[in-house]
Amino acid sequence: EKPILGWGPGNFNYIFFKHYKPLITWEFWADRAHNQYIEILSTIGIVGFASYFLFLITIVWQGIKRSRISLIENATRMEVVSLLIGITVYFINLFVLFDTLFGLIFLNLILAYLFKRESLAVVAKETSPERFTVALTSLLLLVTVVPSLYWLNIKPYVQSVSAYDAFMTSFSDLSLGQTKFSRVFAKKSPYNYDHHDLLIRVALETRADLNRPGLEDFVLWSVTEYEKGFQDHPNRLIYLLKGSFLYRMASNYKPEYLDKALAVLDKANDVSPNNDIILLEFSETYN
Repeated sequence: EKPILGWGPGNFNYIFFKHYKPLITWEFWADRAHNQYIEILSTIGIVGFASYFLFLITIVWQGIKRSRISLIENATRMEVVSLLIGITVYFINLFVLFDTLFGLIFLNLILAYLFKRESLAVVAKETSPERFTVALTSLLLLVTVVPSLYWLNIKPYVQSVSAYDAFMTSFSDLSLGQTKFSRVFAKKSPYNYDHHDLLIRVALETRADLNRPGLEDFVLWSVTEYEKGFQDHPNRLIYLLKGSFLYRMASNYKPEYLDKALAVLDKANDVSPNNDIILLEFSETYN
């Protein structure tokens, strides 16, 4: 439909559900293509893909050129060839995955080394300025990679452990579980949508006893917290579907939430008009 410029970066989720065919797959959630080349073609079109492909060819070609002008020693040639293999593996990997931050860091480190190798290959022995450059580069890598590792891996992992602890606690003590969940959501995380999913799972497991002490407060608080996900991911189908269930459960305490459940399902139907699961949710809500 938009082959030249595509649907815009980050919109694969919208494209997928617009053309969703339930006879082909029952999957109802897809955020990325899990193939970087398809992702690029669908979101930024032929123009964007051509630019990306030209970039790919250029860096590989430049790497090959630098391997030819490197020092004659076999070790140096093998070193450059190994780096080129690393780039090749990276681009092959993109057939089954999308770009991640650490994947991009890995690629750029290889490219930086390849292009630096040209200047290091001019002489067989490093001079003091070159040793200083290597030391400075190593320091910059340390300053960049270590904080990235903390903010993008260690911190989210610790937060996920805390979220799971809140999830398990909720089954025995809803009030304490709510307190622990509040601490988790007080910190921004790229994985908060997974943590929101734990709220839904608590509601699913406890819905058989709507008069359980503390359940009303927990459900109504969960609705308020879950609505923040709608703001961050307005077209994410998983949020809409599970949010409709949460609204439907909250309507047992406040009937006005039933209208919100139907409104959310209307939005979900716009995102994925051929989805049988949405029709089932409509049926459950009206009943």
